[in-house]
Order: sequence, then C-alpha cells, then structure tokens
Amino acid sequence: MAPRLSDLMHDRADRLSPPVVDLDAVVSTGERLVRRRRALAGAGMATATAAVLLGAVALPQLGPGNGPGRTPGSQFSFAGAFADRSPAYAVGTSFHVAGRDFTVPTEVHAFVQTTEGVVYADRKGDVWSATGDERPFKVGSIDPEEPRLTADGPRAAWAQPTDNGAELALLDQTEGSVVALPASAGPDAVDVYALDDEVVYARDGRDVVQWDTTEQESTVLMPWTGDLELADVEQGLVAYRAQPSPESGDVVSRVTRTVGEGGEIAAWNMLDLSDDGTRLLGETDPDVFALFDVATGSHENVTVPGYEFVVGYRWLDADTYLMIGMNPPYANASVDILECEVGGDCTVAAPQIGSFDDGLVLSFGEPMDG
Repeated sequence: MAPRLSDLMHDRADRLSPPVVDLDAVVSTGERLVRRRRALAGAGMATATAAVLLGAVALPQLGPGNGPGRTPGSQFSFAGAFADRSPAYAVGTSFHVAGRDFTVPTEVHAFVQTTEGVVYADRKGDVWSATGDERPFKVGSIDPEEPRLTADGPRAAWAQPTDNGAELALLDQTEGSVVALPASAGPDAVDVYALDDEVVYARDGRDVVQWDTTEQESTVLMPWTGDLELADVEQGLVAYRAQPSPESGDVVSRVTRTVGEGGEIAAWNMLDLSDDGTRLLGETDPDVFALFDVATGSHENVTVPGYEFVVGYRWLDADTYLMIGMNPPYANASVDILECEVGGDCTVAAPQIGSFDDGLVLSFGEPMDG
C-alpha cells in the first residue's frame, strides 16, 4: 500500500505547528512507515471554483451538474449520492455526504466508500456496512489497533483475525454477502493492500498474493519485503514501489502487469490509479503533487491558487479526481475537498468540513489519529 496521506499532513503540521498526534507512535515500526499518505475522501458538493495550474497552464473551468444524489425532478437519496460517488466524511458516529448526514451505531475509526455506501471499522474492531437508507449491520472484524480496509466499486476488503489465525474478507455491498479465504500466516503478517474488481491483493506472510474471490485459493504475485509499497491495482495494472533486487539499494516506481518489468515512473509517492489505469496520482517529491501518464511515464506538477498544500487522492472516473486543499496552521486547519478534471479546473466539492482536531475521518481506510 502507499504511504499514508494522513501522515503526510501530520508531517506538515509537525514542521510548521504543534502536531495533531503523537508522531512517534505513528512511525514506531518499519511497517507503519509504508502506511503514509494514503488517500482521503470528503463530503458533498458546493459551487465555488479554484483554478488549477498544471505545469504553468491554467485549465478551463468545470461545469455544474445536477448535484449528487439527484437527477432532474428527483428526491434526494443516499443511494443516489453514493452511486454518483459523492465524497463522504465522518465525525464521531455521523457520516456526511452530499450535504446530508446519517448516524451509525458506533464511533467511526476508519472507513472506505463504495458505490453503495460506506464500510467502516470501529474502535472495538468490528466492521460495519452502512448505506444511509437502511439500518447498518456488522459484517466482520478487524485489527482494532491498525485497521486497514480497501474498496473498489460496490465491494470492500480487509484482513480479519480468526480463532486459528487470519483470513482475507470481501464484502459485496450490493448483496450484503461476505466471502473469506483463510490465510497461511498469522494476523500480524496478513494485510490487505488493494482491490481490483473482485480480486484482492494482500500480504500473506512472506508473499504478496492475489485472490480472485470467485475461487478459494490465491496465487503469489511477488515476495513481500519491508520496503514494498503497493499503492493500487486497476484493470490488472499494479502500481508499486520496491527495490528491484536486494543488492540494488534503490527503490523504483512502476505501473505494470508483470512485476519487475516495464518502465519506471519518477514518483516518490504513488497514491491512486485512474479506473482505466492510464493515469496516476502521486508526488515527485514530498508535498509536490503531480499527475503521471502511465504509458509515457511523464508527469505534470499541479498547484491550486489559494492553497499552500494540495494533493490528489482518489479518481472518480478516467478524467476526474478528488483533491484535498489546506493552509497553515495544518495541525488544526479546516479541510477543503476539491473535485478536479484533467484538462479542467477544480470545483470546491466540500468546503471547510473540519479539522483533524475535530475528529474528522476521511475515506482512505485507515485511522486519522495514527
């Protein structure tokens, strides 16, 4: 998985103002270091716009739509908002999406968003499914200290402890059904990295495996090493950073169908692949956000006037992505969520949704408090 995006912002806060969290706890082990800078997600739609600078070129403005959760003449529904991929966020036991909110039985510790709703972990280690239109229900369990979930389309995946060790779990929110595959390693050596349609990518002991959930077996994708960062998988294309060999000492970034092959991408940090696998959100250096072309390996740095810190984190479709915008002091800065189009401007999708001091939780599948 990619380094955690929450830690990126905590690093910013540590440099410029008092930290939000105990950073020593966040980076206490080598494995936690690769959990940095993972994607966030936000809330409903607004109308303000901010011009994006891609390289040195100002791009044209996005046009308004009908609004999330609605079609002309329709009534609001959470199902419509989630189907429209309107970004959600949580505070305490409340989820907010498209300017509306709904409550869940327990405090949200971490969550992911699907096209059907949200799947969240609470502080006790229970995993819940919630859609806003129906009553939430438990679907499994997870490590309460370091929960990690991932999602794609209507599905979400995670690793859950069992009496005999651990297993990989996949929820299809359309049906409300869960399938599981026993892991060969214990819970401390099992973790989910990415989900590509119905295929789960996970660590199982000394290997990174891919599990086609229509089958009750997994295949080895690559050896697991402590420096591996598997950021995302789309259409069978794997975005990852790793040493090409134990002797090299270098770490390279690639997006490829065959691990170890293909051209390198100059990404210091890889965040999210577009749904068609043609573009990558990432960073060329710390705090330098860029859009990468997977086929050519080229990139353009992106800045947004009015924000000192921006980073894209989640694709909505092949040409549209979400971005977070913040200004100092970062420790208690209120977050804006921007919706941006390749070749267009950014719309402020969710202005001033709160700060991490407020208990804000965003949809990147891991806790905001480290």
